[in-house]
Amino acid sequence: MVRLALFAVLALSLLQLATSLLLEVGTLPAVRWAQRLSPLDHRPALLLTELDPEHAEEHWRKIRQVHPRYTAAWIRLGLDQERRGDLREAEATLRSAAEGDRLFPPRWALANFYFRQGQTEMFWKQARLAAGVYEGSLTGVLALCLRVEQDPLKLLQRLEPRTAVARTELMRLLLRERRYDDAARVAELVAQSKARESGESLLAACEQASEAGETKAALGFWNAAVGHGLTAGRWLDPVRGELLADGGFESLAGGRCFDWRIAKQDGVLWRAGRPGGVRVELNGRQAAVLVVARVRMPVERGGRYRLRWRYSAEFTAGAAPLGWSMNGGEAAGEWRSQARGAEAEFEFEAGPRDLVEAALVSRPGRGWSRPEGRLQLEWVRVRRVEKAQSVSGHL
Repeated sequence: MVRLALFAVLALSLLQLATSLLLEVGTLPAVRWAQRLSPLDHRPALLLTELDPEHAEEHWRKIRQVHPRYTAAWIRLGLDQERRGDLREAEATLRSAAEGDRLFPPRWALANFYFRQGQTEMFWKQARLAAGVYEGSLTGVLALCLRVEQDPLKLLQRLEPRTAVARTELMRLLLRERRYDDAARVAELVAQSKARESGESLLAACEQASEAGETKAALGFWNAAVGHGLTAGRWLDPVRGELLADGGFESLAGGRCFDWRIAKQDGVLWRAGRPGGVRVELNGRQAAVLVVARVRMPVERGGRYRLRWRYSAEFTAGAAPLGWSMNGGEAAGEWRSQARGAEAEFEFEAGPRDLVEAALVSRPGRGWSRPEGRLQLEWVRVRRVEKAQSVSGHL
């Protein structure tokens, strides 16, 4: 008995070796011989689906018989049946695959089948089941769902993804499609998770939208992050006059979206002030044209605004004065090189813009030296005005 068992094991090993060698050869005759030698091995039939496409369905059925848990065979057979127009058989095959394997691939294959056939309700049922068992990114699922339902909030209601990450993925997908307003509608749901990654995603979305000139959407991302404590700063609303995210410099400049952006170069040192405000130190070796800090502000089109600030300064004699440049224009406003607790202001018009950028700049001209010394900027305020009361800056 022992010898018989050893012989059987040896014979089986030789058959498996011969089968593997024939499969490595990879020609149609060799693979057919491999199938004859090992009729219970699904690998030869799998290769034959490619080498003998005219009889692909027969080979897929063979795989299903010898390896009934090989879900890919059921899916491929269903797709081949659909391609031939046998829709009833295709649906039955794909449903059998989904019932036998409750993981993502067969459920998603069935959802795609219903999508192609225009069976919307059946599509949502299978898409919801697929999303409920998938562990990875749902971006592909969401992209197809957007072709069925354009409203992102209704999409989420129908899909019912079990992870909050799916909301962020949907927001990013909408941003890639440049659907900024729709992406902003998802921002509140993204912020509700209060995860650090959510805050980063919202700030990145805010940055992208503001760069694209989509100010309304940018405000949606920013306010969602601020409202849920995912970033420092104030809620912004140009209608209510809330234009500056951090006019008192209460937090370290983050440089994202509506936050202050500071110069990062040799010769410039930016420090948090006490109490509040910031201190900027220049050593005279900075760039000739220097943008010390800049900030974006949402405004109402056609509005007139007054920018006011409080500062202390101590610069060397002959140093070029600092000024506020609006959207890269000429500097406006008066800065004294020697001052303590001074206040100054100037006015500007938004014109057709709903987003402006104020920059604190130094542009030495003939006879001026590069600034050397320190500046304490306590606060900056921007208010809408009805009539001009000081020097105007037109954008």
